[in-house]
Amino acid sequence: MSGSIAYYEDGVPYSADGKVVIVITGKLPEGTGGNLTADLGSAGVSESSAAIHATAKWSTAQLQKTKAEQTVKVKEAAAAQAKAKEKRDALTQYLKDIVNQALSHNSRPPAVTDLAHANNMAMQAEAERLRLAKAEAKAREEAEAAEKAFQLAEQQRLASEREQAETERQLKLAEAEEKRLAALSEEARAVEIAQKNLAATQSELTNVDGEIQNLNNRLNNNIHERDAETSSLSARRNELFQVSEQYKEIDAQVKKLEPRANDPLQSRPFFAAMTRRANVYTVVQEKQGLVTASETRINQFNADISRLQEEIVQANEKRNMIITHIHEAEEQLNIAKINLINSQIKDAVDSVIGFYQTLTEKYGQKYSLLAQELAEKSKGKKIGNVNEALAAFEKYQDVLNKKFSKADRDAIFNALESVKYDDWAKHLDQFAKYLKITGRVSFGYDLVSDVLKVRDTGDWKPLFLTLEKKAVDTGLSYLVVLIFSLIAGTTLGIWGVAIVTGILCSFIDKSMLNDLNEVLGI
Repeated sequence: MSGSIAYYEDGVPYSADGKVVIVITGKLPEGTGGNLTADLGSAGVSESSAAIHATAKWSTAQLQKTKAEQTVKVKEAAAAQAKAKEKRDALTQYLKDIVNQALSHNSRPPAVTDLAHANNMAMQAEAERLRLAKAEAKAREEAEAAEKAFQLAEQQRLASEREQAETERQLKLAEAEEKRLAALSEEARAVEIAQKNLAATQSELTNVDGEIQNLNNRLNNNIHERDAETSSLSARRNELFQVSEQYKEIDAQVKKLEPRANDPLQSRPFFAAMTRRANVYTVVQEKQGLVTASETRINQFNADISRLQEEIVQANEKRNMIITHIHEAEEQLNIAKINLINSQIKDAVDSVIGFYQTLTEKYGQKYSLLAQELAEKSKGKKIGNVNEALAAFEKYQDVLNKKFSKADRDAIFNALESVKYDDWAKHLDQFAKYLKITGRVSFGYDLVSDVLKVRDTGDWKPLFLTLEKKAVDTGLSYLVVLIFSLIAGTTLGIWGVAIVTGILCSFIDKSMLNDLNEVLGI
């Protein structure tokens, strides 16, 4: 098929005959069976998302080409403007010279010899005046034409600059869209495609509903006008009947008087009746015309009503079909979202597994297992008494401080002073998806602020109160997400890792504090 993709060049799909292939939406393959992920149709989604990405690249390339062409147009317009300005200035100067020459000629006083030949000089002066006037008019006309040409060139230059600016704006948008699409995963692109399909179908439904409403309004208007015309027809038929009866009476009189038509003494009543009959006949014809016209309008109304009713039936059938398409689009969107969530969870699981492997490499398998146990125990668990948690932690901290120097203890504070919240947020997002909770790094600012205050005050209670407040709303799993993402995204040092893990243990399971130093090899 000429519409199928044969190869890609610079990310743009081409058919076998070398033409660009643009596929706006993909379609799920039918009858493939399989699980939910397979049902999304990897081939259809890949082709659709690849096509959208390719279309974005193609649009960018076209805009870049247009921008280059418009740059040439701007240069050409500027050159034309400069040329028109040069011609205008030259003609304006020529006009000034002609005017000055005429003024100079008119200002010369006549000589003595000129007075002797006054008549001859007067004729020559008039001829010179006419020549200069004609030259001035011509020069003025050319100067005005040059001015118009200059103004036109200026307008064209400004229009070219506006077109170029608009193309540059569209090019920036297209490049941004291309980058955005390139950054999306296949699952995210599939969701975007499904969302666009659903929005387009919903828009189509809105249009059809508007069309149906318009048809119903027209139908009601036609029915109303037909009913009004039917009422008028009844009155006109009654008038026609009455005047027809009058005509019959007069016609009977005419026939009765007809034998006397040739009698000069008795013919006047006959001819008077003939005149009345002719007049009434004219009225009958007028009334009959009104009745016929009314019947014609009613027939037209009935035809329009039947046509509108048929169009409404067809529009409702179209609407039902669109609703079916909307349900299909919603189903495809749900499938795409599920696949995206599954993909994100898979990525999150992979990241968390990688995190635990990193813990194993850095701090040993025992610590990695302890971290996993903390994560499992936190699921669905509410926070306990904060004072008991703080007391258990401070007891653990006293033991820990004796094993490390001040420089070791300051490592966590130094790390938190230069923490990169963007990196922290990435890890937090992965852990939040893994534990199926909502996590935002904004709370991390409060956590870091409270920990840094400990360096100056030695008081951990404000931090514990902050954590308690957050855990009341979100549960202990959020604290796990927050602490683990901090460990993953920040170099805390062994003392820092022990401290933040100790905080988790004091909230989740205080008994685990007894084994923490051992599993860390402290």
